[in-house]
Amino acid sequence: MPLSPFAEASKKISQFIAKYWLLPEGSKTKVDIRSTIEKNKSSSIKKCLKEQVGVDLDDLFSPIRVTVRAEIIEGDLPENVPLLNLVSKPNSEGELIVTINFFDKPPDIDQEELVLWVTNQDSKDVYPNHSIRSCSSC
Repeated sequence: MPLSPFAEASKKISQFIAKYWLLPEGSKTKVDIRSTIEKNKSSSIKKCLKEQVGVDLDDLFSPIRVTVRAEIIEGDLPENVPLLNLVSKPNSEGELIVTINFFDKPPDIDQEELVLWVTNQDSKDVYPNHSIRSCSSC
């Protein structure tokens, strides 16, 4: 059974972050992605997701207007922090705020686990079966 469009987008964003963790420090791609996230401009983040992993949040949630925020979490990752957080904006006419929690690779996740998750094409797997799981729930 194929994944729902939301589950597929969640998986792709999780895999995108795992791919980011695999990039060499200082590489142009890693620097560009980090810069986009740090600027926290909704249109730039949406463009990055569309170009990097084919996730079009505007299309996914149409006709609802989508605003994307990126929260950069440094240091130890607090427990139960979801990768994605969806919130309807209070007092708005159908606006959805999507927050992507963007954090450094937890030290207990090794390269092999990341590669397995990044290359996972199994349509039954929305979340990885190993230690990245807590980072990929929403």
